[in-house]
Amino acid sequence: MALVSRAERKKRRCVALERLNSGMGVSEVNRTLVRDYGITRRSANLDINWASAQIVQNLDKYERKDLMAWLITQTERVYLKALESNQLSAAIGSLNLMHRITIEAAEKKANKPYHGNCKF
Repeated sequence: MALVSRAERKKRRCVALERLNSGMGVSEVNRTLVRDYGITRRSANLDINWASAQIVQNLDKYERKDLMAWLITQTERVYLKALESNQLSAAIGSLNLMHRITIEAAEKKANKPYHGNCKF
């Protein structure tokens, strides 16, 4: 069993985080870590899990409204690109997502008759 220094492990994890943030998929990041560092898929998965946890921790720093605006903007971009490339099912899917996260969420919030610590 090969021993890995903390510096090398930290470097691999930072590379995994960087690649996930750049938009690479998990399986693609896994494949590149295995290829570049000569590690097992299991070790690459551990590095990817660490990177994913860092991304989730960073999400706590942002407000919900900012995240919602970003999500809607990204979904709108997907919709427009799907229309340009004539991928109608992807366009419909992005429209459904925008409907779900905006209109249905607002209706669900408005339909709550109780608030606070009301218990039955």
